[in-house]
Amino acid sequence: MISYCMKHVVILLLLFVITAKALAQNAAEVAKVKQTLKGATITHRIVKTKAIFFSNEKKMDTILLTVSAGLISQSKSGLLIKTADNRVVYTEGFQTAYFIRGIFQPATMPQGGAASYEANVNKYILALTKAKFEEYAGQKINGFLKDVSVTNTAIKRAKIYGKVKDPDLYNAVAANPNARAIWFPCFDCEEDGARFFTYSAQKAKTILFLETD
Repeated sequence: MISYCMKHVVILLLLFVITAKALAQNAAEVAKVKQTLKGATITHRIVKTKAIFFSNEKKMDTILLTVSAGLISQSKSGLLIKTADNRVVYTEGFQTAYFIRGIFQPATMPQGGAASYEANVNKYILALTKAKFEEYAGQKINGFLKDVSVTNTAIKRAKIYGKVKDPDLYNAVAANPNARAIWFPCFDCEEDGARFFTYSAQKAKTILFLETD
């Protein structure tokens, strides 16, 4: 009886060790996919533009999104806003990998407990292909500038979840239905944070006045 119990315990321990090793290997493979994106590449430099009223109510500014060619996991992208007379009023650089951050959550959430959920998500990530990463990034790049302008009503809703960085500018924008404001995502945040900007004629520059987590 004791011998049988000992054998049973040994078998369970072996199964536990094997499972732990498999999980560790699986986690390492998932981390590698997230880091390398399986070599997904931007084959040529991409420039997207959008004309908006921002720094001037009578002359339109141009927002330029530039995505460098190269590995998505390593290349850089940039934002620039210039006025009708080519004066730059905003510039920012960020990692091109931002455009694929949403791909790691499956559209349909796996069912089951925590362990089952994690296993299914990892399986989904490991099945992602180089072509899928490239397609997803292309879709996000193409739609990035679509809804960059924002209304004062949307800004007041965002304040519920956000932090006001410049009270005077926030109050001025929130009170003006014709206010000229834009939003960009927080590229370095772990969550999908947003940042709201307006142009201050008094200070002659673009100012962040509200951000959300």
